[in-house]
Amino acid sequence: MSVVEQIAYSAKDAAEACGLDGADITSAIQQGHLVARVLGNRLLVTRYDLEVWLLGLDDYVKTLPARQVKEQAEADRQEANRQARLRERAEAKAARAAVKSEQEAARAEEDAKLAADLRELERLRELTS
Repeated sequence: MSVVEQIAYSAKDAAEACGLDGADITSAIQQGHLVARVLGNRLLVTRYDLEVWLLGLDDYVKTLPARQVKEQAEADRQEANRQARLRERAEAKAARAAVKSEQEAARAEEDAKLAADLRELERLRELTS
């Protein structure tokens, strides 16, 4: 019995051969990082192209595994959302402080008018007495 060495893989078999998810292989093919060939209606990845991609010899290969890139992108997105929420809270706090300051200024102005009115009332009482 002769053993034939496999030289081309389907995307699923390529993923299995290198211990990755099929989605990682499919993504690398779609992004142009991993060369694939079409034969009829089958997509094939040669062992050579898979090795080149895995060893990082291709100029298009990212240094981080696709899963790690996704995790970092998700972490970056969450951090951006957190920063946006913090900015919104700070802006809301500043707006509340501005409203409070305006209300205090209006009360002070009203108090000053009332005090002036009381003084005028006292002056009028003194004049009439």
